[in-house]
Amino acid sequence: MISMTISGNARPSVFIRNAFSRHVISHLQYLDVSNYNISIHALQPLLMACPNLEYLAVCSEGYGIENKAILATCCPRLRHLYYRPFHVKGSIRPFTLYHNHDHDEDRPSNTNQMSLRGLHIDDVDAIHFLDQRQIAHLHLEHNWSRMNVSALRSVYRLMDQNARTLVLLDLALSPDMLEALIPSFNSFIRLTSLRISIYLDLRFTSVVNLNQINAMAAHHPTLNYIAVSVIRNPFFNPVINIRPPFISEIASIPHLKQIEWLSLHTPAITLTQLFRTATELERVIVRIGSLTLSWEMFDALVRLPLDTLELASVEQPRLLPDALHGLRHFIDHHAGPLSSMTISGCICSDRDYDAIAYAYQKLGPRFKFHRVSH
Repeated sequence: MISMTISGNARPSVFIRNAFSRHVISHLQYLDVSNYNISIHALQPLLMACPNLEYLAVCSEGYGIENKAILATCCPRLRHLYYRPFHVKGSIRPFTLYHNHDHDEDRPSNTNQMSLRGLHIDDVDAIHFLDQRQIAHLHLEHNWSRMNVSALRSVYRLMDQNARTLVLLDLALSPDMLEALIPSFNSFIRLTSLRISIYLDLRFTSVVNLNQINAMAAHHPTLNYIAVSVIRNPFFNPVINIRPPFISEIASIPHLKQIEWLSLHTPAITLTQLFRTATELERVIVRIGSLTLSWEMFDALVRLPLDTLELASVEQPRLLPDALHGLRHFIDHHAGPLSSMTISGCICSDRDYDAIAYAYQKLGPRFKFHRVSH
């Protein structure tokens, strides 16, 4: 057995005993216990029996220095680590995303020194991983319950000393920290994918962040994928629309091939401007609170060399006049080259279902419709 995922609420001693009794774990390479409230210290007997472990998802309970020492001793071949608080749910990303980027020739030797290629941690834990200099995939999230004024320095150092190896960067940080870090992105010479979660707050700092991201992406020729999530600060509840100029400018970057846009409040005209301004986009994913579909939007999409399109609405999509004709127009144009098209939302009328049925007829299994119930 090379893979094991465990969740539950048994005592750590019972958990460890059961793991040993039910499984042959000496060849284990993948272990996910992130849904089990167990510390690395309590997990140590199991980790000592897994010398070939390469992928570990575990809670960041206990003392960071001790946890890091245990991992370095017990898991010298560890390459990808998900290390976040137990109470955090749903943010883990499959380790399989990293697997294709591994190369046998640069695997670390069996010494007491980890050489991570993928790391997913909170910003306050960056200080414990400043010995890592080969990270290709870095995910950093702001810990609102453990704010630390020195976290910025540690995050900056961690990113800077991995500047030549970073390929994917995923940041969900405070507006101030993000604003301080964005200028350093230009030194990431291999960066191809950037995911940014922007917390809107009452100071409108995020507008500065957006302008910085735009300027950086325009002068970063290796960057071909960008995802922007505009989310609310947990301590505020503003309703702020992102300005159309940012969308238009970032979509016009010629080397950008893929874009994801996630936001609760994005006007229809803003999305239409995105599609009109873009020239080379091959993959577009839009997930917003209330999606408005229009002829103009689909007509703009027709111009793009799309391979993948996903339009998702939390609420029932609003259909402007001729929107369904626009959908048919888009499908007729892209019936050949399109590999995947997904629409999600609450579709209620017979007229809407006719358009969905037409999409299934023309695209077959390449089209998926997910109905959102309320």
